[in-house]
This record gives sequence, structure tokens and C-alpha cells, in this order.
Amino acid sequence: NRTDANIPQLDSGVKLTGLDLDRLLKRVNQKRPAVGGPLLTTYDNNQSTGELTLLENRLTRWCSLNALLEILPITPPVDDYYVSSRYGKRRDPFTKRKAFHSGIDLSGLPRSRVYTTSPGIITFVGWKGPYGRMVEVDHGLGFRTRYGHLRKIFVKKRQRVTFRHKIGLMGSSGRSTGAHVHYEVLFDGKPVDPMKFLKAGKYVFKG
Repeated sequence: NRTDANIPQLDSGVKLTGLDLDRLLKRVNQKRPAVGGPLLTTYDNNQSTGELTLLENRLTRWCSLNALLEILPITPPVDDYYVSSRYGKRRDPFTKRKAFHSGIDLSGLPRSRVYTTSPGIITFVGWKGPYGRMVEVDHGLGFRTRYGHLRKIFVKKRQRVTFRHKIGLMGSSGRSTGAHVHYEVLFDGKPVDPMKFLKAGKYVFKG
């Protein structure tokens, strides 16, 4: 009963990211070890076997959803912040012309700690043009996150990091007007709106 009540909530939370839930669950299941074998029970009638199969399907979906949520970057990379610039079309702060913003800007106090938003492996550390000092993390299943304009970096390339691993300090390196973190979420190499992921996180953790 708890599983049945929990599944719709997890479904709804993941859907808030704007991504195809069934597509994501398929990727999760493809990563699982290849195991199998007949289901041997003490029940002989078809009704009991059907009930067990239904229960197994529900538990499988529940496990897949939880495995997916362990990978999705649905928490903010800093504790205290305000959103100073959103994802999408905006007026560039330097040229004052219309431009596309591939992430969100989270402003806060200089030297604020910056954390990973999901476990993964560091794929880039260093200076990256307008991003300034930047860290990129590969979380698997096609998800990557980027943390730009850092003042200082505490991790190395190919390092494995856990959820909320401290990777650096908020700064204003690169093309920046003040202390903030430029935070990006990429799926299959394309930027997606990080605000949708943060909204999904609030929904999931609230429940």
C-alpha cells in the first residue's frame, strides 16, 4: 500500500523536469545487471500468481523511480541564494542585446560553498572562457551539470563525487558582473531548464 501511494508522487515529481519519464526509466533499467529465472512460489492458482506479478511490477517501478531520483540533479548547488537570471532568452548584461542563457544564475555571498547536485564523476576542471573557473560533472543516464564563475575549485578531473560534495567557492571569474554561480543542467548534450529540476526537487522532498 505504501508503494502504491508513493509511485504517483514520484512519477509526478520526475515529470516536473519536463523530460520523458518512460524514456528515463528505460535507461535506468538498461543499467541494471542481467539476472532472471523462474518465479517459484507456493501458490498454485492463477489468481495468486497474477497478484504476485502485479506486485513485482509495482515494486520494480518503485525501485526504478528511486534509482532515477538518485541520479537527477534536483537540488540547488548553493544553500543561500536568489535567482538573478533565469534560463532562456534574456538581455545580455554586457551587450544589452537579446541572447540565450543556457543556465540559471544563483547569486549569493562571495566565497559561499558550492556543492554537486547529484553523485557523479568530474569531467572538466579549470578555466573555460566566459564561464571562468568551471566544474563539470557527469551523473550518468545522459545528465551533466556545470558550475561556472567559481572563485576556487576543490576537485580534480576524473574524481568521483557524492551528492552535495563541496566542489568550490562562489566567485565572479570569467564573464561575470558579480558573485554568483552559473548553473547548467545538460541532457544528452543539450541544455535544459534547471529551474524545472529545482521545482521537481521541492515537490519530491516536500512529500
